Amino acid sequence: RLVLHSELPYRECISALVARGEAKAVAAIGYLSSEHHFKSIDEICEAATESRSTAASTTTSSSSSTSDGASDGEGLLPLMLGVVRRGGGRGGGPKLQCGGRLWSLPKTVPGQVLTSFGQLGCLSKKQTAAKATSAQDTTWPAALEELSPSISVHFGNQEKKSFLPLEVRGLLDPLCEEAPRIVAAVEAFAELFGARGSLQLQLRSNLQGTPLNKFSRSALPRLGQGDHQMTTFKRLETSETLTMEVITPQDWCISAAKSSNVDLDNIRKVDVLRLGQDQMRVEFVLKSVYVEGSAKLNTQPLDGLQLELLQGDRSLGDTIVMKQNGYFALEGQFGEVHLRAKEGPSNDTVTLEEAFSASSALEKSKSDEVSLYLDSWLLPSVEARFKLRRSRKKKDLFNKSLKNLDDGGGKNDDRGREGEGEGGEAACTTTINVFSVASGFLYEKLLRIMMLSARKTTKCPLRFWFFDRFMSPDFKKSMPDFARSIDVSFEFVAFKWPSWLTDSNGAPFGIRGDKQRYIWAHKILFLDVIFPLNLRRIIFVDADMVVRSDLRELYEMDLEGAPYAFTPFCSEERKNEETTGFRFWDGGFWLGHLRGRPYHVSALFVVDLVEFRRLAAGDVLRETYFGLAGDPNSLSNLDQDLPNYAQFHVPIKALPEDWLWCESWCSAGSKEAAKAIDLCQNPKTKEPKIHMAKRIVAEWSQLDEEVASKVEASSSSSSSSNQTTSPSSPREEL
Repeated sequence: RLVLHSELPYRECISALVARGEAKAVAAIGYLSSEHHFKSIDEICEAATESRSTAASTTTSSSSSTSDGASDGEGLLPLMLGVVRRGGGRGGGPKLQCGGRLWSLPKTVPGQVLTSFGQLGCLSKKQTAAKATSAQDTTWPAALEELSPSISVHFGNQEKKSFLPLEVRGLLDPLCEEAPRIVAAVEAFAELFGARGSLQLQLRSNLQGTPLNKFSRSALPRLGQGDHQMTTFKRLETSETLTMEVITPQDWCISAAKSSNVDLDNIRKVDVLRLGQDQMRVEFVLKSVYVEGSAKLNTQPLDGLQLELLQGDRSLGDTIVMKQNGYFALEGQFGEVHLRAKEGPSNDTVTLEEAFSASSALEKSKSDEVSLYLDSWLLPSVEARFKLRRSRKKKDLFNKSLKNLDDGGGKNDDRGREGEGEGGEAACTTTINVFSVASGFLYEKLLRIMMLSARKTTKCPLRFWFFDRFMSPDFKKSMPDFARSIDVSFEFVAFKWPSWLTDSNGAPFGIRGDKQRYIWAHKILFLDVIFPLNLRRIIFVDADMVVRSDLRELYEMDLEGAPYAFTPFCSEERKNEETTGFRFWDGGFWLGHLRGRPYHVSALFVVDLVEFRRLAAGDVLRETYFGLAGDPNSLSNLDQDLPNYAQFHVPIKALPEDWLWCESWCSAGSKEAAKAIDLCQNPKTKEPKIHMAKRIVAEWSQLDEEVASKVEASSSSSSSSNQTTSPSSPREEL
């Protein structure tokens, strides 16, 4: 079974529309919407079949190569691809319908399709002028023949006759970002369908700089290979420091499960050799799949609705519906699952009316929930429609559901209970929830030290939350033992980047291919939907921070109606005079925008999740981000600039300044009263963090040694008999 789908980063394996005319040689190429799933080549043909009259008179783009309103090649892949049925019939040879136009193709160029001349910049102005301007039957221009000599890559058995009358040919810029994935996809397509294929590689004429900065390999399914897909980077010779990224369908939840003790954020050949290895091996696993869709009241987004996904009697997770398109996403498992409005105020306000998936109605049970059967690697979205119960209004959903969010309790409920607490102390029984982000061995080392410092200064039970996809296999493997050794609990969470918040290539909007920016976005954009709904409050603490006071003070602080609280940068009387010229918020754009309000640091902040959700603060932040992130000059410090920019709409409670001291911005005299020290980089000296920590944090060496001994003990107890190497030591940022 081959499923063609458009949600892979390169718009899916091969998205083909094959239209059959009287000559049985009419073809078009483009990309399909995410709702289209095809089990066979016949379904592809049937889905795109058009009558002879339509093929001859089409004047709009809706009949062929584009979707989402794009036309004439706009938004298409930088791949011109034709799928041509061989064989003549009446009509004088093969024809190609593309971009709303009908072309007559010479037999010498079967299937080489240019959806928009000049799209790759490889045609001259004169050649570009040969583009057809109407739907009339037009002779294929000679421009293709005039292309400079190039390399062709062939797939499939070129001599053996295909068992399907298909031939795939394309024109591809080998230096475009999608090129490696497109080549692999065409190869897989040719193999799975028994087709023949070839790609002609053609460089852009306006090439500037060095566009190729990635080494890419694909692990697409291969016949006879089974379920275990593997790819190898051979002869990878470079002196650069590399980072590893896995690109998958958006509804997959992938986790790094094993590695060769190499920092996947800082891969260097010298480190692999230092470990006595001639190669590094990394294994990723598919943990789960995401069920995504929209929830609406009539035709309007039902934002604020709480949804829950169950498998049998077990809850797989819950979430809140976004205002943007009524979007929701829940982490599911293969098999039968059930989607419903969460019991309590949400279920009391609305009732499920109907639900659809891939244009098919879903079965609704008597218990007001819909059944889904997750049996595909690529899942269609779900559209759920609700209606208000008698005497209810939509505002009841906001006012009621979020006030009583925790009434059901649950394993993540942070409120104290009888019998909790240790050592006979009548002190704190409330669990303090802390989340942090880190990626790479250095920041994982800093994160453990932060955790230990928080444990030593906080009397309440502590629970830490981490993003699974950003943590190394070594960190995840050692965390159970380490957490027990310092008496804390922890959770790994996963989150699907919303499909509506992507650019024309399917990549996260506004991220610009920057992994650090991607991490920052998770830190601030999705606070309302990442954590379980019964979590009342959470504190973000940067990985490179040392906590010196009880976090209970922050956890129980009155935020005076604000959804979150941040610490302002050190004020005039506490500032570091040596870095005054780097205080960008004291002038230019920020001075005018803030109008007297402070600019806050995002290294530590408290979130009242109940109020945050009640005020729909997440929706406001995402809307603001969507409006700003398209400008490459905006939101340079995404996680910090966004809440400061939006504070007129999402108010910020200012925390006492002694809760965050940073040598770069604060005076030396204010350090003594600091309740937390942040190792933020000095813009003048660029001093490495470990050097800075040893110099300014008196207790650093003791914390470092204690963490190292606990990690070593954990590693020794869990090491297998065939594991003889130890993780490479964290390096400073390069």
